[in-house]
Amino acid sequence: MADNEPSMNSPAIPSTETWPIDSLRPNPLNPRGELHPAGLEDLADSIRAQGVLQPLLVTPAGVVVAGHRRLAAARLAGLSDVPVVIRDLDRVQQQEIMLVENLQRQDISPVEEARAYRRLLDGGHTTAQLGRRIGVSSARINARLVLLKLEEQVQWMFHRGDLPLTLASVLLKVADPIRQRQVATMAARRQLTVPEIERIVDRGAGALQAPPPRSTLAPEEPEKQGLSPSRVAALDSLAKHAGSTLSLGDLAELFRDTCCACGAEDLPTYCTACPMLDLVNRVLVRAEASDSGR
Repeated sequence: MADNEPSMNSPAIPSTETWPIDSLRPNPLNPRGELHPAGLEDLADSIRAQGVLQPLLVTPAGVVVAGHRRLAAARLAGLSDVPVVIRDLDRVQQQEIMLVENLQRQDISPVEEARAYRRLLDGGHTTAQLGRRIGVSSARINARLVLLKLEEQVQWMFHRGDLPLTLASVLLKVADPIRQRQVATMAARRQLTVPEIERIVDRGAGALQAPPPRSTLAPEEPEKQGLSPSRVAALDSLAKHAGSTLSLGDLAELFRDTCCACGAEDLPTYCTACPMLDLVNRVLVRAEASDSGR
């Protein structure tokens, strides 16, 4: 470690004090985005039985640096005060400590981890310096930073754990953000392997990187439950044209054009699992039933 780098170790062991919970507040720099209610309930039960056994690390202003879950669970348990250790830390030191704590507890997603790295790198660290200070390899840091180059909704899929990290660099080859989201969604829904996605991207590079037809529908909102606004709008639009007719020949032409755009026509397993194929089969069943009823 270079001499001009601040040390994360305190020269002396600070004493523990008891502070009112109302005087403490979460750190806005915390890389962890949300606290899971189920885990907080379990921790609150433990705190009710035994109290807060490990003090929170806070700044003199009462900003929590380590112990956000303990603070939330203590509030849930109905405590009025908690034990704290006070340290005067600058913004960079706070970010470093919070990142290390979350990494050790495996409490943050890869995207949250990447954003924390980005903030520290923007604050003046090099990748090598950052790796030494928080105890991770430069390769890990760079692998996480790739996620921040992806389309926002694709990042959300990695945040939720729907996609393996090894897929990030593959998806980055798809230049158009809409196509990138389509490929990522297919990978997540059908549980495709990284080699399968590599083949789809490599074989369909021309089609995947060509700008797709632009929709006038509302954008997706992945944080919502149920159908996205674009799906609702599409279904509503179809309902408005319920009296219109479309031949099966028209459907075949649309299906062929859309199907071949993915670049995976020679991957039988992939094509068999395609939901569009299921839709066409359902249409054919209804058409055959209609013909037989005449």
